[in-house]
Amino acid sequence: MPVFEEFFCDTCDFSLPPGGRGYLYALDKAGTPVVCPHPGEIQEVFRITGLPYSKAVEAGKAGFAERCACLRCLTMVSLDLARDPRACPSCGSTEVKSLTELIGQPCPGCGRGVFLSGKKPVKLDNDRHLLPVPEVVKTIVALVNCDGPGQQNSPEPRELSRAWKRYSALPSEDNGNVKSLYFTFPLSLLLRGFSDYPGQESGDYQWEVCENPGQALDDEIFQSLLLILQETPGLCGLVSLSGGKMRFDERVPEEVRRGIRNYVREHLIVPQRMS
Repeated sequence: MPVFEEFFCDTCDFSLPPGGRGYLYALDKAGTPVVCPHPGEIQEVFRITGLPYSKAVEAGKAGFAERCACLRCLTMVSLDLARDPRACPSCGSTEVKSLTELIGQPCPGCGRGVFLSGKKPVKLDNDRHLLPVPEVVKTIVALVNCDGPGQQNSPEPRELSRAWKRYSALPSEDNGNVKSLYFTFPLSLLLRGFSDYPGQESGDYQWEVCENPGQALDDEIFQSLLLILQETPGLCGLVSLSGGKMRFDERVPEEVRRGIRNYVREHLIVPQRMS
């Protein structure tokens, strides 16, 4: 599964947008970079270029774009550092570093703290064990922790069994493990949204559904998410999806929303960016 990380200072409040550190891409016939989403990125490179990944890289038709930050204006940009010049598209500065290069270095914001990656400590409500949590959310957490249905030690999908049965029956060239990942990844995005829910006081009840900020969600992942929502009654009355954004149904009480947020933050163990 793609790893979601948070990038933050251990001293001040400075942080950069969470997500992965980069992504594979391939150039189509017009020379336009196409993001090859996980899982199946190697197969996608072959589909686009007609070459195995290593040969496509050698031919300049594929590569890895890293998420970078301009140290002068803090603009985020994706660059293939093996080919692209280190230049900020906003201010023109060459003081551009990848997130990997920034980790463990002085904070770009304050200069005093250390810039870190991982899972930033999250606040849990003191009354969280008294808050209601729908069983479907507990099932999703258990499935994502085990990388999805059909994996070793994976629990029964229970409330999601109808969605999994329908998804498993769809024609696909992928093997069972890849299909399980395609089914599980949208669930991890759903949990990410639950964990990010800011609370009633913010007045913002929706969150973007994407793998990385500013990067459109792969269509197959998006369709999987729609199928899961349609075939899982417990989710239909809980959340809705519109215009690439998800939100709690207005009828869901605030205590249930808080219960979900706290449960996901406390029990999700997969090393993905979920807080």
